[in-house]
Amino acid sequence: MECEAQAEWAFVFPTQADFLAAVHLLQSKGVHFRRGADPNAYPFHFFAPAGRKSEVCYLLLQAKLLLSGNYEARKTPTPQEPLVFSNAAAPDDILRNAAIVYVAECFADETKLRLMANFSGNAKEALPYLNAILRSATYTPGGPYLTFSKGQRMITVYPEKVAVAKADDLEDGWATVNWVRDLVNDTWRRRATITPSAQRRVRTTALEIFGWLPRTNCRQCGEMTCLAFAVKLLMGEQSFSRCLPLRERNNARKKDVLAEMLGIE
Repeated sequence: MECEAQAEWAFVFPTQADFLAAVHLLQSKGVHFRRGADPNAYPFHFFAPAGRKSEVCYLLLQAKLLLSGNYEARKTPTPQEPLVFSNAAAPDDILRNAAIVYVAECFADETKLRLMANFSGNAKEALPYLNAILRSATYTPGGPYLTFSKGQRMITVYPEKVAVAKADDLEDGWATVNWVRDLVNDTWRRRATITPSAQRRVRTTALEIFGWLPRTNCRQCGEMTCLAFAVKLLMGEQSFSRCLPLRERNNARKKDVLAEMLGIE
């Protein structure tokens, strides 16, 4: 039975077969739930009343259905226009289909989600090219894996999977997986114009950025302090150009150093 829920718990499935089997199971047991905006669009998920979370988990476990994960749907409702992942792939794409195999609330911020998605294909050979163009990323050749941020999201790309932390919701996480796949494939197609780099880089910290700011706490950027600005700049939530004192002639050196640290042309 489908219903409009109040406090809800989201359940996410890696395949449509598991999702549909779970839907039929809950219907047969008379458990109230509601599907996402488009039950035929990935990621496959539904929402059940939070008070019946344990019962739903038990039913899924007994039926031996695969579950990517579950989390409290306390934030953003499913949009009317769901984000749909296109499985269409060009012949030279090295990453093709993807499936979310794990999802849970973030440890540091329970209003955000962390998830893992597996790819069909292998991005190992593309990572040095990504490392060359994402100059603010942290690259570990021995993994190999590459970590970088997109807005508040933390992304780690492995050869056959991607981890996303601090996604706003399930749709945002899935859109990020889609974006990473496109980024890897586009970079691979342009590899003839990119000099690959196997250099191991350590991620810049907020304190390092703060050390090169004018540190006037002028608040012209909209933040209370230069340190707060440095943190948001690192997370991609602020713009480099918002620091007006950096435009002053005596801060030209600081501006150049920060631009190099952040990979800004």
